[in-house]
Amino acid sequence: MIGLFQNYVEVRKNNVKVLILGPYRPQKGKKLEDNPCLSRLRNVRDDMRARGFKQTFLVVDFEDEVGVPLEVIREHFTAKSYFYIREWADICVFIFLRDCDNSGVEDELDYLVLKVRDKIPCSTIIHPEEIELSGLRVGKIRGLRIRQNPYNNDNEIEDFIYNSSFQILYALLIME
Repeated sequence: MIGLFQNYVEVRKNNVKVLILGPYRPQKGKKLEDNPCLSRLRNVRDDMRARGFKQTFLVVDFEDEVGVPLEVIREHFTAKSYFYIREWADICVFIFLRDCDNSGVEDELDYLVLKVRDKIPCSTIIHPEEIELSGLRVGKIRGLRIRQNPYNNDNEIEDFIYNSSFQILYALLIME
């Protein structure tokens, strides 16, 4: 027999909105779909969904505006990321990957820290141990006590994200 609390946790887990922010900017002259970084992030998203976090999305999963002129396409994607961080996500997961351009996810993390501080307790950062985050960024992360998980290999990413998301889910349940 499923207990009332267990059922409650499963319902919340199915409905909590997890936004994965990571590096998947298309490489010059290549299509977005050919980006191996995007493929890795989609695997993480799919793993989270399979484990019960059904509302896990990348920003790229949400529809774009139709007819955005090329002259403002970068502004469009920046505004789109910021919108989903600010207005949609319950949990923000910032993933830094090896061999990928992490500048976009760095910008998204800075936006969270500077403009959406109420989401800091519901955020986590996953990064390879050898990637050096800037001293200022590390100072912000430590000072604001953002969850941080360094990893050795890509196989650890899914477990770190799942565990962090569960910790944040329980914090949200306690705050309700």
